[in-house]
Amino acid sequence: MGYRFQVRSVEPVLPGASEDERAEDSARLASITRYDVVGRPPSEALQGLARLAASVTGMPLSAIDLVTDHEQYQLATVGFTADVCAREDSLCDVVLQEPGAVVVEDMALDPRFAGNPFVDGTRAAIRFYASQQLVTARGVVIGRLCVFDTEPREIDQVRLDDLRTVADSVVDVLELSLRNRELDGSNARLGGFASRVSHDLKTPLTSISMTLQLLRDEMDVEERSGADAEEVRWLLDKSVAASERLAHMVDSVLSHATIDGQLQRTNVDLQRLVDEVLDDLRVELTDATVEVQPLPTVLGDPAHLRTLVQNLVENAARYRHPDRPLRICVQAEQRGLMQHVTVSDNGTGIAVERQHRIFQHGVRGVPEGSGLAGAGIGLEICRRVVEAHAGTIGVLSDGEHGTTVWFELPV
Repeated sequence: MGYRFQVRSVEPVLPGASEDERAEDSARLASITRYDVVGRPPSEALQGLARLAASVTGMPLSAIDLVTDHEQYQLATVGFTADVCAREDSLCDVVLQEPGAVVVEDMALDPRFAGNPFVDGTRAAIRFYASQQLVTARGVVIGRLCVFDTEPREIDQVRLDDLRTVADSVVDVLELSLRNRELDGSNARLGGFASRVSHDLKTPLTSISMTLQLLRDEMDVEERSGADAEEVRWLLDKSVAASERLAHMVDSVLSHATIDGQLQRTNVDLQRLVDEVLDDLRVELTDATVEVQPLPTVLGDPAHLRTLVQNLVENAARYRHPDRPLRICVQAEQRGLMQHVTVSDNGTGIAVERQHRIFQHGVRGVPEGSGLAGAGIGLEICRRVVEAHAGTIGVLSDGEHGTTVWFELPV
């Protein structure tokens, strides 16, 4: 049976609905809208859970019911075809806010249900009913998982507990589907952003690289000598290498930002990687003391890991304290199956109240108007890189005496 269904704005079915009932309707509609399952064919996962509900309770009929402001919508059913009915005809709506299990052994004898069209034979002749609430992670009741029979019967507590477990799984599936859609949308937006940034960066990078190479070739042709010439040639070589690494990094980050981007895993010498980063950032690190303790070789994508380290060192340089010389320390130790790497500095620190959100998009470590605020995407990129490598990342700071950013990568 095909059907179309639309979630409408909140207009209480009962004219005398209280403010609490209006608030419940509003919260429930918002949750159901976010899940975006209304009017869609049942997913295999939800259909499987409907079958499981019938199986664990030994019932011939089951349904995953969502109750909106005006209708009851069935996500998946067993034993009959999913349909939409008016909210006033819904069996689940009668006990929607009842916590835990609801059991009615003979609905024809219960005054709450005896005149319902699904009980009195008008649309069906249901006699037995049992259900468990569907409650979101935010505590919003969006419907019930129900099992039925056309004959009066009983059910034991073990089967009701099993029904509760299946109901929780229904909400888990809805949440997982929502998160996947949000992630797909985020990746699509990031991919578009990365494409634009990549295009904008590659043009000047190509120009810079070609200019540097021409200067280097000209010096070679003229066979200039002397200390000054050697220093200029050395600087040109460094600049060419840096521009080439940056161009490669832009390409790799673009690949990672797209949905289908894959890590190019290889053995990465973190010691050499950090040395390259420090060399490229020598201007930003003027007058800074940098201590690099022995670092391991890890398995990962070299371009992404370089982006990670460069962002952390750049942040340390950017947020140096005005009253003390900058000190940075990079070190690592193996902890079980993980390499624990830290980048510590004695800079301005990260405000304590911002630390739990510091790896989110657009969140900065310092207040607006401080003159130090960046774009708020550097640490978000660090988190994405670490998570792509199946690792974790965190921050330690008292908000005044510097910051330690740590990340762990699998050995």
